[in-house]
Amino acid sequence: MQTKQALFRLTGILRGPGHASCKELSVVTQDGPARHIRFRLKPIKHDFGKVLCMADAKTLRKTAEEVLRLEGATSTSMVPLLEWEERRPATESQTQHKSKAFWTVFSKRFKASMPIMSAVDTVHVLRAFHEANKDTGVFVVAAPILRHRTQELDKKGLVDALHILSRRLKHNTQQQLFRTMADHVPNVLWQMSAADVVATLWHLSRAGLADKDLAAYMQPKFCDTEHTLDDIGAYTAEIFQSRAGRGTAALAFARHGHTDAALFRRIEAGMGQDCSGEALFRAAWGMHMAGVDVDALLGSHLLTCLQHIQQSDSRATEVWRTILRDSDLYHTAFGQARGERQPGSANPDAEGD
Repeated sequence: MQTKQALFRLTGILRGPGHASCKELSVVTQDGPARHIRFRLKPIKHDFGKVLCMADAKTLRKTAEEVLRLEGATSTSMVPLLEWEERRPATESQTQHKSKAFWTVFSKRFKASMPIMSAVDTVHVLRAFHEANKDTGVFVVAAPILRHRTQELDKKGLVDALHILSRRLKHNTQQQLFRTMADHVPNVLWQMSAADVVATLWHLSRAGLADKDLAAYMQPKFCDTEHTLDDIGAYTAEIFQSRAGRGTAALAFARHGHTDAALFRRIEAGMGQDCSGEALFRAAWGMHMAGVDVDALLGSHLLTCLQHIQQSDSRATEVWRTILRDSDLYHTAFGQARGERQPGSANPDAEGD
């Protein structure tokens, strides 16, 4: 018996790993269902190996820039990352350039390196995860760190952080973070354009933070740079419809409880005859929320209004009904006399995403 055991051990040493005699079999044999299985060393995928072995702040930022380039996202400061209703699918990114192992290691290195990274670099890497639609827990980990380092953010970093975190964090769970970011807005307001003002108010509102005083504080800056809103459709065509900037601005200010009629009349005067139906819808919704009469605006864009109502979904149609309920345009839009109108179920003051 001892001789047989010694012979078995010697066979294992001579044959080496991968041979049938080294497998956990009751007898030394090369016959059986596992006889074709052989031990193989697979090549290491060096793309995530480099991230794991040499991940400093510079390498993480370069990796984030590579991801943004593969996802087709621009890294310039011109994009305010503003949208009305972003229909991002829940599935994985369409561009499968990176493996699952890459994202696992990238997120681990990012979480471990986050305390030594600057706030701007942290937001830049977060944007890579956001654009690739990879939520590996980095947004929740970054929230408390950014809350104590908000003062380091410039204008673009602040707008990007508000855009990403307002979409990725659970609603009403990080109110102190967004309050800190709102308090930092006056420090970077001098760098903002009208599009940045609208983006900031919109993202804060989506995060559940409505600040009437902040909206009033940002109004002069918005009015000074309002002429730049016409350019939004040129470089965010995938997100915005044409000339939707002023309509979004009206709704953004209204969602913060800002009711300055002069501001909304200024927005109304700036909307051209070729504005889109979506822009008109947002402007009318915002003016209605602020208690400003919308008859003059809709009367001058009646055809655009009717076309948008015909193409709207049920939710938008109910909002239109509420906006027009006390207007003479209701019969033109819905074919009902004033006495036949039913109470609407939609609340136009409710905030959409």
